[in-house]
Amino acid sequence: MRYRNRKTGDIAATLCSNGYQLPVLDDVFHSTEYLNAVRTGQINNNDILLMYSIDGAQLYCDKESDCFFSIWVILNLSPDLRYKKKHVLPANFIPGPNKPDNTESFLLPSFQHASALQKEGLNVYNAQKKEEIVCGLFLCFFTADTVAIPMLNGLVGHTGGSGCRIPCGQQGRRKPKQPTYYPAALKPDDYSVTGCDHPDIDINQIDGPNVVKYNRNLQVVLQSKTKREFNKNRLLTGIVRPSICLGFDQTRMFKVPSDIKLNFTGSTKPDFIIFDDDQVWQAHGKLVAAMKPYLPTSFDRPPRNPVKKISSGYKACEFMLYFWALGPGVFRPFLPHHLWVHFCKLVCGIRAIIQRRVTQQQIVTAHKMLTEWEREFEEKYHNQQVSRLHLVRPCVHAVVHAARETIRCGPLNLVAQWALENTIGNLGREVHQHSNPFSNLSEHGLLRAQMNAFKAIYPQFDIHPALPRGAQDLGGSYVLLCARDWDAQEILDEQEI
Repeated sequence: MRYRNRKTGDIAATLCSNGYQLPVLDDVFHSTEYLNAVRTGQINNNDILLMYSIDGAQLYCDKESDCFFSIWVILNLSPDLRYKKKHVLPANFIPGPNKPDNTESFLLPSFQHASALQKEGLNVYNAQKKEEIVCGLFLCFFTADTVAIPMLNGLVGHTGGSGCRIPCGQQGRRKPKQPTYYPAALKPDDYSVTGCDHPDIDINQIDGPNVVKYNRNLQVVLQSKTKREFNKNRLLTGIVRPSICLGFDQTRMFKVPSDIKLNFTGSTKPDFIIFDDDQVWQAHGKLVAAMKPYLPTSFDRPPRNPVKKISSGYKACEFMLYFWALGPGVFRPFLPHHLWVHFCKLVCGIRAIIQRRVTQQQIVTAHKMLTEWEREFEEKYHNQQVSRLHLVRPCVHAVVHAARETIRCGPLNLVAQWALENTIGNLGREVHQHSNPFSNLSEHGLLRAQMNAFKAIYPQFDIHPALPRGAQDLGGSYVLLCARDWDAQEILDEQEI
């Protein structure tokens, strides 16, 4: 738990010796949000920093079984520890299969406890100093996917007029007589939809989250006196209601919404449509599958043939390897050259952003590549045609924010939902009472929280599994294993020993 204080001291020393510049970012403590909070005294040495994460999941692939999980992650621990199973704290569980009418009522108990600890502090015994200390809670990040995040931030959904998840305030555009908005920066030709016909937007001038602007817009929505006025203000501001996170002590958290984080018509076929030919699609799928022998065995799951599996259980790690690792190679034989170069710009930016350790120069390069990619995407794919407006999905706009959010929040893979996805997976595997899976899952989550607390209080009961016989610990998380057969072999001659 002392990792945060040591890391903060190292960062302060680096800033003083390097002209107040951080050459490398490898944790959330390198973020401008955290450093500003430390500088202003909002975060103290004894404080515990938390990240809350919520996401939905389907327990069974062959029947409706949607539900929601949420967890707390303790950021004081080092990245090598904080995402481990025994350090992740289950927060709450929302059963299904029907979507809850009032999701905030399920979040309230967990948030109520956190709010009380914010105000009163948590009494902790410091065994090293042999004294009792009072630890405050500081809430850093609230994370969710695109669908679930309106529960936390109180904003419109991703199809709304101001659907950016950051939010940056960019107004979307919609097709005539259609309700769905798309974050297109370029105005389509011959386009006159009221409220959406604003001029082209320079994506280099797009801002990040603005607390002052958010509070001002929230007051506009709260002062609505009629339903009609509310709908007008909601469309104008992108705010539906106050965020539930505003119930916390605002001096003990990153400011809302900064803390809330967050996929053809015509007679001539565009050149970006390449996989409508079944033979081309089949050839591409075989090429992807043929890459498996060349990938390290340490990779979680090599991407399978997308022709056969992309719509039936294709894993997130498979998509990541498919697009960001193999993509430039497996798409090159099929994409027109100018589109392949365009795709490589996206890969260049994303590869830098998702690193565990990223340099300032890599962030600058990533921002350049991603903004160029977004602008060229609209020029090449959207082409300012109303009929193609739906191609500009929210994720196309989101990449513009990625580099700046890395500066503001630290490496984004540390505030991503990988820990929650892993928790959903291992808790889901513990469900054995399939006649009542939601209650069974809830009990397993409670048991997990109790066991984690018990092991934290009594470390002697946290028994680590022993190494296999003959293995040697090499340090640095590496173990040298003995050579052995998978199956027992009968020894017929003593010389074989």
